[in-house]
Amino acid sequence: QRSAISDQRSAISDQRSANDAAPPAEKKPGRSQRAWLLLVGFSATLGASLLVAAGLKSHSPGLFVLPSLHDFGEVGQGETLRVRFKVINRFAQSVEIKSLLPSCGCSDVKLSTKQIGSGAEAVLEATFKTRNLRGKKRVQIAIEYALPDGARRQQTAPMEAWIRPEVDVDPPELQFATGRAGHKTLTFHQWRGGDLALSSAACSSPAIVVSLRPGQPKVDVSFIPERWVDGEETIANVVVTTSNPIDPEIMIPVRVLTAATPLVSENPF
Repeated sequence: QRSAISDQRSAISDQRSANDAAPPAEKKPGRSQRAWLLLVGFSATLGASLLVAAGLKSHSPGLFVLPSLHDFGEVGQGETLRVRFKVINRFAQSVEIKSLLPSCGCSDVKLSTKQIGSGAEAVLEATFKTRNLRGKKRVQIAIEYALPDGARRQQTAPMEAWIRPEVDVDPPELQFATGRAGHKTLTFHQWRGGDLALSSAACSSPAIVVSLRPGQPKVDVSFIPERWVDGEETIANVVVTTSNPIDPEIMIPVRVLTAATPLVSENPF
């Protein structure tokens, strides 16, 4: 009996060894795994299709401008900035430039040729005079062109810059509340240094009273709610004349807040 039990144990041990040595049976993917594999395959196909579409679009017919946007970065007032755009014709036929129209009188434009053959390009020279502009400004040059069949289309050549003002104003905007008298002070200084004189200050609204501080680059601004007319514009402007030749006139917005007017921070940064 002991011999039979020993033989049985040996047989079980041999069977276990055989099972360990045999390669694992291949499992079929479950429903969730199959769905995931299908999703991966669809995503790969869609991605490849989008790449092909993008490649076709880059060679699609049209009039293209390079760069698509020119950013001059931070510049000063009173500067004249210059940039050259490439105007590329990817139509199968020539095009004729009919007009160039900048969105600002601070810009001048010049095109090397009005007739651009198929596959050819022209050079668009543009200048941007910052004058006494302040902050971020963008100029759009509208390019109107005609195809041989008479159809007219338009393309744009944009350029932008952040214009650092010669004279800084603190705060850059004033806010008052209707029904409550208020008083605030505007302080002016030149970022290049030196003395700055203020010669005049005015506001078109009778509810906003302004006065210069003698011998100081400061303007006192008071709000008189009794003079505020219902329905009047919620934004007025204080205009200050300075001795700076580049930034001689500065306009500071004054916002009168009502219950329905959202609060706007006086510090844009």
